[in-house]
Amino acid sequence: MRERIPIWLAALGDKNVEMAAEIAEGWLPFVLYPEKLDAVWGDSLRAGKAKRAPELGELQMTGGGMLAIEDEFVGHARAAARGLSSLYIGGMGARARTSTTPFPALRLPGRGGTVQDLYLDGKKGRAAAALPESSSRTPT
Repeated sequence: MRERIPIWLAALGDKNVEMAAEIAEGWLPFVLYPEKLDAVWGDSLRAGKAKRAPELGELQMTGGGMLAIEDEFVGHARAAARGLSSLYIGGMGARARTSTTPFPALRLPGRGGTVQDLYLDGKKGRAAAALPESSSRTPT
């Protein structure tokens, strides 16, 4: 019998990621690019780990994503990812509050306001189409 059930948190905001790094065994980030981990989440992770109990051990992380096995499905996977991203970038957060998403991992300087305006005006397909399409797994 375990003494403790492991806690994994799916956290997006700065303070929530900090809390995950402080109290949880694991963190389930959304749209995590390992190459950009420190730039996007470094401050929050360091702040949480500074308060972390040693008996928790190292914070574990795992993430998911879209995967297309066959070339014929790449376009479908990319469209699904753009649709989901447009929801988070454009459909979450108050229009008056921000021109970009409140979630740091999804901030898109210069386009966040356009995506948000289109999405909140009910033009979800156009909001998704306003996002950049990258041929690589790491956005530019």
